[in-house]
Amino acid sequence: MVTIRLTEKELELLVNELQNYLSELRGEIFDTDNPSYKDNLKDEQATLEAVLTKLKANTPTRAGHDVCRVGRAETVRAISEEGELWT
Repeated sequence: MVTIRLTEKELELLVNELQNYLSELRGEIFDTDNPSYKDNLKDEQATLEAVLTKLKANTPTRAGHDVCRVGRAETVRAISEEGELWT
């Protein structure tokens, strides 16, 4: 299991960068004529879209949350300013 601890700012930046990269990747897939290379790019796209989906699902939505954990169990814990634990 891999656990990543990110601040809300880091998570937002990562999500934005993945979205930008995926947008460019879709163009690359469309422009590629080599079937083998296209398949590799599609596999990469599917993997990154799955990661992006997990990150978006685990983005804290309440103000004050500053920690996000993403792991195989897809458990999110965000600690609010009041010290409340959300799972």
